[in-house]
Amino acid sequence: MKKLQLKTKKSKMILFVAIAASVGLAIGGIVFAIQNKQNDAAQPSDSTVESQQAPPNNEVAQETPASTETTPKKEVTPASPAQASSQWPVQLTSSQASSLTVVVNKKHKLPNSYAPTLGTGGRLRTEADAAFNTLLAAAKTGGAPNMVYLSGYRSYARQEQLYTNYVAKDGKTAADTYSARPGFSEHQTGLAVDIGEGGGCDLETCFENTASGTWAAANAYKYGFVIRYPKGKDATTGYQYEPWHLRYLGVAEATAVYNSGKTLEEYYNTAGGSYN
Repeated sequence: MKKLQLKTKKSKMILFVAIAASVGLAIGGIVFAIQNKQNDAAQPSDSTVESQQAPPNNEVAQETPASTETTPKKEVTPASPAQASSQWPVQLTSSQASSLTVVVNKKHKLPNSYAPTLGTGGRLRTEADAAFNTLLAAAKTGGAPNMVYLSGYRSYARQEQLYTNYVAKDGKTAADTYSARPGFSEHQTGLAVDIGEGGGCDLETCFENTASGTWAAANAYKYGFVIRYPKGKDATTGYQYEPWHLRYLGVAEATAVYNSGKTLEEYYNTAGGSYN
């Protein structure tokens, strides 16, 4: 009987230990699951990490070096304002007017009082005058011995006088195709010069076939000048073809414009054409 009681007691103890172990394992599993859940909650998701660490698109753009640092000189902004204006003409400031890359045309007007510093003889702005002397000397020894200076700087008052005379002679519509209204002439900048040979083709389209016209078309850019009003670009520049009208930009800029085959309006993306 005693043996049976001891055996029964021993069995109960084993059963108790087994139950206790099972309960312990269950509790441990629950605790482990709770801890894992808490740890998962404490760790941000991939999308959260990305949103916290990656700056907004506009911040990335601000931190990225601007591409204009490596763009060619063509990207240099000219002195003319953007052509988004809904009312013409745009009035240029004196600071804009003094830029070598200023675009003066029927939509961009110079201040009436603007006057550049002229070189010796008062023909052109100082920089342009020195460059033109070099061009003229090169032309005379390079195949255009008869090239001469015809016209350079003109004040607002002088342009007003000329334009009034042309209107009286040919009418306003015709005059506007070959002469600028006062304040709209490149000659007032001191950067424009008319050349000729002292013959019948001076200030005529046939000048392109003269030795001086041919030489200027092929070589003027080497000295900082371009043909300002090319053939077939009347609608863009606002003026008929003038193979005798040179515009000073500086050697580097003139070379770039010449190689592009564009007018200043096209090269600098500036509005041109008519007065309205």
